[in-house]
Amino acid sequence: LSLSQNGLDFSLATKNIIAMLTSIRFWTIIILVLIVFLAISYLPRKKTRKKNYNKYIDTIYGNDKNKAFLSPSKISISREYVANKNQYYDTRYNWNGIEKVQNINDCLAIFVSSSSAFFIPSRFFKSEEHKNEVFQKCQQWFSEANKEAQNVA
Repeated sequence: LSLSQNGLDFSLATKNIIAMLTSIRFWTIIILVLIVFLAISYLPRKKTRKKNYNKYIDTIYGNDKNKAFLSPSKISISREYVANKNQYYDTRYNWNGIEKVQNINDCLAIFVSSSSAFFIPSRFFKSEEHKNEVFQKCQQWFSEANKEAQNVA
């Protein structure tokens, strides 16, 4: 069947469309257009991701609220307390306020709570013996403080 309207043969147009859709040239052009489109749409996002990452880093390190947390600090350990001091704050934790003291593989850990601790890396100690010595002292002071707290209660 052949339908004609205004002198156009629709069956011929249909055959041309089918021939075009089955040609290799057509699909090659479609694939190239998709590759170019994907490449163009990906490139700005990569820059945006990097910009967002830099903005995130600036928020963390550039924010005055975080300077106290991220500034170098000095940890002091004595018979009475564990202190953490930097240019923004000076915090002291009495031994009866410490949750636990652990000698973990590469550091000495003094837990202030279940989710917060002071981690002192092994490299800060003169030797492994020195680290164990400090650990034993911390354990002793921790135990003494907890015994005193139980006697008071």
